[in-house]
Amino acid sequence: MHMEALPPAARYRHEKRLTASIALTDLDPQDAAQICCAVLDEVAAEMPDLDPWGSIRSDAAFWADLAHPAELENYATFALRKLGQRALGKQMRKRLFKELWRSFTDAERAAFLKHVNGRAA
Repeated sequence: MHMEALPPAARYRHEKRLTASIALTDLDPQDAAQICCAVLDEVAAEMPDLDPWGSIRSDAAFWADLAHPAELENYATFALRKLGQRALGKQMRKRLFKELWRSFTDAERAAFLKHVNGRAA
């Protein structure tokens, strides 16, 4: 089937896919992978929690159960620094923030909100 025979909406979707493919192949492979990962995470929001990398989440949970608190803190600190330099989808950032927020006591949450609200004024 020729492109002219496609309905306008299908032609437009095809052109967008082609443009995205060209743009991604022009990037450094690591950059393209980060962008694809972030986009896939965004569009998968509200979908079942599938782990396309095998058992990465269960492996991480197992390791975290065995790790010393100082080890956890150091890995988390350096991982967050690295993540700050990478393309992260909004849902990824929300999951990270939620986990940090859950680790605070009610008093710590109140103090944090007071601090950020004071800076916004």
